[in-house]
Amino acid sequence: MLLAGRLTWRARRAPSASGLQALIGRKAVVASVDGSSGQAFVEGAWWRVRARDGLLREGERVTVVDTDGLELIVEEKEESS
Repeated sequence: MLLAGRLTWRARRAPSASGLQALIGRKAVVASVDGSSGQAFVEGAWWRVRARDGLLREGERVTVVDTDGLELIVEEKEESS
C-alpha cells in the first residue's frame, strides 16, 4: 500500500503530459519553409511552426518554446559543445 500511495503521489505532482503545453521543449527538424514559418514533424504529427525571431531554414534543428493557437513557436536549437 505504501508503494502504491507513493507512486500515486508522484504521478499527481508530475507536469501534464498532454495538450499543446506538452510539446514545449521538444526538438524537431524543419521539413519545409515559407519565410518565417514552415512545417516540422513533432511527436508523431506534422505541425505548422513559426520562428520566434528571424527566418527558418529547411533542415534546421529547432526547439519548441511556445504555442500560438495550433501553431508552434520555435527557436534554433543550440548545439552543445
